[in-house]
Amino acid sequence: MTLNFNKKVYGVYFNGHHSTDFGLDALDDKKVGFPSKRKFQVQPLFSNEVLDFSNVSGDQLFDERTFEMSFYLIDNRLKTKEGMYRVWTKVVNWLMSAPTKQPLYDDVMHNYYYLGEVVDEPSLEEFISSGILTIAWQCYPFRISALAEGNDIWDTFDFEFDIAQHTKFEIKGANEIVLYNLGTQSARPELKTSSNMTIIKDGRQFEIGLGITKSHQFQLVPGINKMTVKGNGTLEILWYKELI
Repeated sequence: MTLNFNKKVYGVYFNGHHSTDFGLDALDDKKVGFPSKRKFQVQPLFSNEVLDFSNVSGDQLFDERTFEMSFYLIDNRLKTKEGMYRVWTKVVNWLMSAPTKQPLYDDVMHNYYYLGEVVDEPSLEEFISSGILTIAWQCYPFRISALAEGNDIWDTFDFEFDIAQHTKFEIKGANEIVLYNLGTQSARPELKTSSNMTIIKDGRQFEIGLGITKSHQFQLVPGINKMTVKGNGTLEILWYKELI
């Protein structure tokens, strides 16, 4: 059997550890799954048309995705089967101890993370004193940006997927605001205000109290979002875009 290793130190960060913390070598057989659209369709009697109700909530819904990687296991100090078993004992307990979905950072495009959990049992292929451990994470459909929108630091700014925009505003009386959500999904932002304010968006009025507010009703749809903000003080709108 030929093992194809990544040429550089590479792996994933999950549940407080990077895979290299356990001396794991990632193999070149990673499988990044993509989410399927969840369709709700009805075909009326005596009609060739199909009615699609998939986005009545405003967003197209998606099923979960999977992320799978294999790692070469060996105890580099002992180089024995006992040593290898001790390594996989640490690794499996690290992976399986997360009780819910946790951020999963792939070293590729590391400014985005999956939200995943190891649900199914890992598989182990044993050799004399080493082995291959394959792990599959069950993940939320979208990758989430690790950087909030409005981030424009040169070293982290992504000219393909980011946009330079203000997300913190001084409100004096009434201000018109335009925000761009470059994500695939609508965002439910966190609103930080220094006083009570009113936001009018898409014909709806939202009363925002002093402090931090997060409402499932107030959303930033993909694309352009125009709104009017009334009040006096500072308003910060904080969200993280989501991409497939």
